[in-house]
Amino acid sequence: MNDLDERFRELRERPAPDQWQEILHREPRRAHSYGRSRLVAGGVALLVAVAGFLILARAFLPSTGTTPPAGESSPTSPPSPTPRQTPVVFLAPHLHGGSGWGSYSSPPVKEGDASYAWASTIPIAEADIRYGAAIPPTTIERLPADGIVVTVEVVPSEYQRSSVPFPYADRSYDLESATIRGPEAEEPEGNYSVYEIDDNEAATLVRVYFGASSPGQNLIDRAQEELKTLQLPPACPAPAEGGYGVSATAVNGSPGDSMSIAGPVPFQREDGSFDTTGQGRMIAWWNARSSDWPYLSSFATTEPSPAVAGQPIISLGEAAMDACAFWIPFTIPDVPPGDYPVTVVQEAGGGATLEGSVVVHVTLPR
Repeated sequence: MNDLDERFRELRERPAPDQWQEILHREPRRAHSYGRSRLVAGGVALLVAVAGFLILARAFLPSTGTTPPAGESSPTSPPSPTPRQTPVVFLAPHLHGGSGWGSYSSPPVKEGDASYAWASTIPIAEADIRYGAAIPPTTIERLPADGIVVTVEVVPSEYQRSSVPFPYADRSYDLESATIRGPEAEEPEGNYSVYEIDDNEAATLVRVYFGASSPGQNLIDRAQEELKTLQLPPACPAPAEGGYGVSATAVNGSPGDSMSIAGPVPFQREDGSFDTTGQGRMIAWWNARSSDWPYLSSFATTEPSPAVAGQPIISLGEAAMDACAFWIPFTIPDVPPGDYPVTVVQEAGGGATLEGSVVVHVTLPR
């Protein structure tokens, strides 16, 4: 990026195009009530297209998943990337919106556009959310002398990808190093001050609006505490349509055949924050009903029922949640012909959820 500030200026002056929202089939998240904890944020995390796989289905919710066409060969190593089959989007940054704050994160954006997050000590105006610009002008106009609005814009598709999925997980911004200015042309008029930090490397622009032209140190400290909660989004793109899930290299095979199952790694928690630890696991199970996924976790106390009676439930392997996508190779067990589900469960942060499920048709050996 030759001039990040000019790019952000252009992005924040134009609202998000309506036709893109139709493509996304998503509604913007509503602002959080003043003085209340953050509501569940919309959207779930992320993925890249895994080569040879069309990754669909759901994340964080039970899903039956989808399967690719039959007859594909079984790889012995992770496949190479293929062109994206569906439009992709990038997630927004996250501000916690603690006690006395309201917060909002924008819907995902297409490649090259800026997503954003706000935190405000006064209620965020619904007009600002509907307008879809990168700053909330109506909210800023209403700021009292002791009011604060924190805004963060980011273009995650411009990230340096040397350390995916979170190349800037440890980024922090100190208001002591900010540029202090008054309103600019694209901002509402008023007797307020703006503390601005332009981070070109992380494609991030931070601005803090104070209702006073010369805010006291107590207000600056309060804004700094909220800014410490900032999480920049992952570099991994997400699908613009459908959801997350899993797919297999084949849907037919015989005992002893090599196969694999893969899918995106979702990083976004239900409150809109991100799990940046990479300590979670994706675990694949043979012959377990997808409806029994709560019983497949390592801390479950109830035994799951086999999908095919009389045949065992087998752990096929696991993969770390430290990349944009996971890949689990396995060999079809020695079982009678029939249809057997392969179910993937995500375990992270002391909880578990169904990532997706596919059905493999087992035939007699050739």
